[in-house]
Amino acid sequence: MSWSWSWGSHSLLLPKAGKIDSSAAHQKMKAIHLLAKSGARWCPQEAQLISDARRSLVKLTPEYTLEFVWIMSRYKACTKDVIVDLVRTPTMKRHMVQHSQKLQELLSKWEAPASAKTSSMDDAPDWVDGEEQ
Repeated sequence: MSWSWSWGSHSLLLPKAGKIDSSAAHQKMKAIHLLAKSGARWCPQEAQLISDARRSLVKLTPEYTLEFVWIMSRYKACTKDVIVDLVRTPTMKRHMVQHSQKLQELLSKWEAPASAKTSSMDDAPDWVDGEEQ
């Protein structure tokens, strides 16, 4: 799965980094959720792919990063090491500063792939949109 959240040719009209919370962003996160739930995996073979994902997430509100990490963890859609690499940079740490405790909680609870869950969203954190279609 590659990663490209293009915001079109109207980039001058976009809010500052870390402020985007649009229906388009919501729909893309929902698509990622559905793909992961269906067994898709994100296996970046190059560091650039993680950088691309990081740049996209930093444009969004931090809650999207939390949701992305939760989805990847819940469905074992990537390894924990990939997520640790994703959130390791100073830019990402600044982006997530108000949610660092929740992020660390998600990372500390990351289970081994053998125990992947695929049932309901009953244990979803409150920032994850429970809408599934």
